[in-house]
Amino acid sequence: MVGSYFFFCFVNVPVAFRPALAALLILGGLAGAYRTAVRWPGQAVAASPPGPDSPAPADTLADTVVDTLAPLPAPAPSPPDPTPTQEGSAATGPHDPRPLFKRVGPLGRTLRRYVGTVGGQPATVLLDWQHPDWPRGRFYLHRGGPEYKLDHLSRLPRNVLQVSDASGEWHLPGRPGATLTGTWRGGPSGRAQAVRLHEDYHDAVRLDIQTWRVSGRYTFTTSRGLTYNSVPTVQWEFMHLANPASVPPALRPLLSPSPARRRRLLLEKGDIDCSISNELTVRLNDSGLLGYQYYWMVSGIGGSGDADYQHALFDLRAGRWLAPESQLRPGYELELSRLLAQRLLRNKLLSERTPEWNPQLRKLLTQEHDTLRAATRWVQQVLPEPIFTGAGMELECRLDDFIDASYREHFTVFFSYRELRPLVRPGTPLARMLRTRGLW
Repeated sequence: MVGSYFFFCFVNVPVAFRPALAALLILGGLAGAYRTAVRWPGQAVAASPPGPDSPAPADTLADTVVDTLAPLPAPAPSPPDPTPTQEGSAATGPHDPRPLFKRVGPLGRTLRRYVGTVGGQPATVLLDWQHPDWPRGRFYLHRGGPEYKLDHLSRLPRNVLQVSDASGEWHLPGRPGATLTGTWRGGPSGRAQAVRLHEDYHDAVRLDIQTWRVSGRYTFTTSRGLTYNSVPTVQWEFMHLANPASVPPALRPLLSPSPARRRRLLLEKGDIDCSISNELTVRLNDSGLLGYQYYWMVSGIGGSGDADYQHALFDLRAGRWLAPESQLRPGYELELSRLLAQRLLRNKLLSERTPEWNPQLRKLLTQEHDTLRAATRWVQQVLPEPIFTGAGMELECRLDDFIDASYREHFTVFFSYRELRPLVRPGTPLARMLRTRGLW
């Protein structure tokens, strides 16, 4: 019907105007194709395959196309730079919408992995630095205990690393290099403990982290003649494999995306009136498992904002993404909810604010004679997805699920692998790691 209509219009136009009308129709068709092919941040996105934080019927990369926490379709031929639209009749005036891509900083951050012993116990250290003078990271003991953070402070000598939670310092004879040897002073035991570690990537992967940024210059004038300059930006930290051949082919584009893919991902994540950034932290790099976490922040140009976490877990041996729940026994939710409820009832932050508890939780507490059972029933409704780290499992909980609080407030609950052992599904990569550590 549409084609017939345009044909009718064409034959009824005087001959002298037909070439101009034909050119106009061709330009209209090209513009429509361009709008279909190109999307600037903020426009509607077509449905795409699920990512690591989306449910999927299987956890293999053959069944689920995964990108770095944001999958994209196969690349098409590069079109011209997209042009954003200005929303609202009040936004008028000239603008320069070309997106500008930039590598942030001359160097990426290098991630180093060390294995050995701390105080005679098997341990792993993950250090992250851009310059040798400023290392930071975390370490954990394989058979129990929390995960400790390591940091170098400007007031400390170059060979001293501070341990988190007032747990003393690591004193090394020289700068961190291929080995980490020295003593841990002021630790939980109260006595000096020997630190003996060396750089090692067996059954692990060596990574760098590179920061990329895209910004769109955008100027508009309101109907009142006021001019505003808006610079929506996206800054993202990408993993980069030092040796791509060290991981299965299926993981290479995910753990080390090409420059073209990074540019597409930056545009995909952007929004015309927001500034978005993220921080990437590797949480697990042991026994053929790689787990990492993104903390992303959104700042609206109008002043609003948001923040949240995303995470992923990979099997480096099989070359596949793992749904975190696939590593736990069927029906684990009830027992995990009970463990979490126990922690919450002992949590000083929550126990002192009982009148502010969620109304539904208060209702359950009045209906149930057993406080733990009532809290477990509520926790099971808001149970977050588990995050596997080197030392154990974390649950990132929203505070407003339990008390009257801002939706941006979160708190973390940690379970050691020794405590979590009964919930781990046999035969899984996670069970393999626990067996390697002597916990299975």
